[in-house]
Amino acid sequence: MLADAAYHLALAEYDALVKDFPNSPNFRRNVVNTWYSIGSVWAFGGKPADGLAAFGKARDLAAAIVKDYPDDTQMKEQLAGIEDTIRKFTPEKK
Repeated sequence: MLADAAYHLALAEYDALVKDFPNSPNFRRNVVNTWYSIGSVWAFGGKPADGLAAFGKARDLAAAIVKDYPDDTQMKEQLAGIEDTIRKFTPEKK
């Protein structure tokens, strides 16, 4: 998928920026957003398990930002949204 490849290129760039500027929450937010976008491409593109894995990665990274910046209400709201998306895509257990 073209979008998948583009998001992975962006992810590599954002990861490099996070490495170069580890104290910048903005670059870390970009990584979260990119993982969420990858999850959306996969989940809606017929790969729901891969989408869930990418959403999980976005959730974990967002939770780490919230832990490091507890006053970041925007990231707290985004984390809640990611968790809601995960619930929507998680198959019900019988």
